[in-house]
Amino acid sequence: MQERSKARDIEEIFKAELEISKHTEAVLANEDISKEQLFEEYQRLADEYRHLLRQAMKITRIGDSTQEKLLRTQEELSAANEKLERQAKTDGLTGLYNRRYLDKTLESIFDDARRHNKALAVAISDIDFFKKINDRFSHQVGDEVLKAVAKIFQSSVRAKDIVARYGGEEFVCVFPETTLDEARALAEQVRHNVEHYNWREIHPELKVTLSIGLCADINYPNHEKMLSAADEKLYEAKHNGRNQVRC
Repeated sequence: MQERSKARDIEEIFKAELEISKHTEAVLANEDISKEQLFEEYQRLADEYRHLLRQAMKITRIGDSTQEKLLRTQEELSAANEKLERQAKTDGLTGLYNRRYLDKTLESIFDDARRHNKALAVAISDIDFFKKINDRFSHQVGDEVLKAVAKIFQSSVRAKDIVARYGGEEFVCVFPETTLDEARALAEQVRHNVEHYNWREIHPELKVTLSIGLCADINYPNHEKMLSAADEKLYEAKHNGRNQVRC
């Protein structure tokens, strides 16, 4: 009777493993359903599997091959879980953080800055005449421009700064514990590097510039208002000649 019970436990584990594997494939392949919902469902299955795994490890007479299979499955589960976490917070095209992650993280950083009176700056930027780039050179070229600008951001700012693709051709950069003058210098470096990038590698007639709006005032009621203030400065930059930083 005891051996039958052990066998049933192992059988349940392998059934759960199969269910998780199928669900993982569906999560990674599905582009229509909310990644957040799929991730929550996957987490539920993962927790269930870990519970069964702990039960199985208590069984003293599991063969070596079975233990190896269980451990290998656990490693695969962890790897798939990490991949899903990355997908849930990154932009698929550029590899930067996505808007959902940015909003959540900026809210936390803003609240901490308000609570402890820390410096904080936020920049929102827009690729100048991006629609014309798509129309003239193709959407494929436009995608290459977005990826190149993302890399320029990453190489131009500091490790502690947070860069996200906010939507379309808009990028947001959060500068924690950074004064207005420091943030302006960083934003200007990004703008300069975009302007002087070798865009001919993508297309011989291509030129790209960036307009940036900056806010370092934490006396707003929430992070959304602070970001809106930066967006107003971006509007000023775009309507006063573009290819500049306004704060």
